[in-house]
Amino acid sequence: MGPIGAMLVFAVALRLNVCVARWWEGRCLWGKLVFAAINATQQAHAAIKDEKLLRRFTNTVIVFSWSCKAKLRGARLEDLSQEGHALVSRGLLEKAELDEIASLDGSIWQPYHCLDVMRSVVNEGLGESAEFRAILIDNSVTELALAIGGSIRVKATGMPHGDPNPNPNPNPNPNPNPNP
Repeated sequence: MGPIGAMLVFAVALRLNVCVARWWEGRCLWGKLVFAAINATQQAHAAIKDEKLLRRFTNTVIVFSWSCKAKLRGARLEDLSQEGHALVSRGLLEKAELDEIASLDGSIWQPYHCLDVMRSVVNEGLGESAEFRAILIDNSVTELALAIGGSIRVKATGMPHGDPNPNPNPNPNPNPNPNP
């Protein structure tokens, strides 16, 4: 194997290593998301006594997971290819809530809306009497936010290219007018 072959092997190995590292980081972040969802739900079950609020919190955690999936796939929860309508038919989400989520513009990510709903439910369900428990649940909700934020960062990080400064314009002259 000559020097060109060695360079080719090195380039392929480097890209493979980057791909595996991104896959592993995504896998760890999704595992963190699952753990935080379970943890938040368990803490809510121990702290929120109102069954209606507890059900809303638990259902919102489920909706959050599906909205994360949609966000990571570049879709929205209400899209026909996503689970929003199935969540409504299963009773985990009200039609009005799906419509509210669908009405959010692109500046508000749907998973973050779910996090806001979770925090609202905790504040309503616990009030000020159980501030310590509210802080614990909020820490779990924050872990959910960190996990989806990290997942979106990994998805948005492009693959390394061979040319660190790709220039689509082969003309090095920044002046587009050939007659100055």
